[in-house]
Amino acid sequence: YRDERYEEIPALRMLRQGPSELRVRAETLRDLLNARGVAAEVVETRGQVGGGAMPLAEPTSFACALRRGDPAEVQEKLRDADPPVIARISDGRLLLDVRCLADDELDLVAVALATIGR
Repeated sequence: YRDERYEEIPALRMLRQGPSELRVRAETLRDLLNARGVAAEVVETRGQVGGGAMPLAEPTSFACALRRGDPAEVQEKLRDADPPVIARISDGRLLLDVRCLADDELDLVAVALATIGR
């Protein structure tokens, strides 16, 4: 922290991402999902940092809201996928917040969503 080598600390790297970078990543994920037949839309959301020094911080983020089946059932299937995909339910929609996804993980998430329930 003292040396400001934020890119080497995953949590800090994720927290430092700006809204425009996150929106582009969410749009990329949406396009990958739609190309595989999974309907999704990009939505602005609020994250939650939690714990330690930032228990009340709620940074702006972007997510893909899925329009597929029962959100709780899809969420459970995603957690059981290989690799597991963690999503959250908000306002009755299943959200994939891209703040915690690297660019090289987007295709893995799209494949997992396209293959569950087959």
